[in-house]
This record gives sequence, structure tokens and C-alpha cells, in this order.
Amino acid sequence: MPRVCLKAISTRLREQEPVYVGPQAKTASLLKKVSATTFGVSVGLVPVLTMLENVNWVILGTMMGAAITMSGASTGLVTWAVNPYVTRLFIPRSTDGSTEKKIGVFETINFFGRPRYTAVHLDDLVRVDGHFATLTLAEGAKTSDDGVPELVEAVGKRKWGFSRRKFYVHPELDEGFSAQMESMMKTIK
Repeated sequence: MPRVCLKAISTRLREQEPVYVGPQAKTASLLKKVSATTFGVSVGLVPVLTMLENVNWVILGTMMGAAITMSGASTGLVTWAVNPYVTRLFIPRSTDGSTEKKIGVFETINFFGRPRYTAVHLDDLVRVDGHFATLTLAEGAKTSDDGVPELVEAVGKRKWGFSRRKFYVHPELDEGFSAQMESMMKTIK
């Protein structure tokens, strides 16, 4: 069962250049926005269909149930598949310019296609060969979603969101990898 946690981005992080930019970030965001919108329209049109006159209620109920079920299923699948997609990755720097305790802030996409941030210790990441994820957290590892103070500080101001433990970054052969990102990927187990 997913835990609800708090998220947003700090001003200090917003001023930094990301070390990784997902090549399909805009496409993934648009896909989630369209999916959520079509589900909302499907649910919103159900009351309108009930106002139609001279309609067999069995047929109407079947049509409405099918529309909501299919739209809900497709929205759920899109959400499940795109949730781990990393649109940008930041490695926060302290005020003196040095890298802080190897913390990474992953920008993913929420249900509505808006940015969502999760801070993790980079030493806690493990490579995986799964569907829709290339990195996961080691057993027992904590994120900013779990309320670890130094990680929460990296993401700054907080808003509601769902906990993330898996992330997808494109392989090194794809676009978006900076030299800093390549060295970070080499250190991950």
C-alpha cells in the first residue's frame, strides 16, 4: 500500500543545472496529462448520459460502466508505467559549491503530469533489470518521502505526493547524460 508523503522543490535546487534530463520528459508528462483528462471527462459525462430520454437503463449502465472501466484501466496503466520515469536529476551543492553527502534529487511526474521530487542517498541506489525501472532503493533505505531531515531539506517546501522507490533513467547510450551523471552511474552497484 503506497504511503502518502510531502514533496516540492527548494529554491536552491531550482537554480541548479540538472545532471540528467530525460529525453522523453515532455512526452511522458503530456501522456499523463491526456490520460488523466480523458478519465475525468469519462467520469464527468456519466451524469450527462443519465439525462438522456427514452434510453434503456441497462444499455446506458453498460455503456457508462464500460467507458469508466476502460478509461480508468488505461489511466492506471499509464500511471504505473510512467511513475518511475526520471525527467531530471539534480545533485545538490552546498553554498561553498561542493557536493553534499552524495544526495540525488529525482524529478518524476505525478498523476496529473506535474513535477514531483524525491531525494535519496546515491549510495542507497541499486541497478535493476526490471520493466519501467533501472534503479531502485536498497532494502531498508530511506528517502525524503520517509521524512529523513537532510533529504527533506534537499527538496525544500513540501506538498502531497506518493512515495517513490523505483526510478527509470535511460541507458548511457541515450541523450541526457552529463559527465557528472556518467560518473554517478558508475558508482551505483
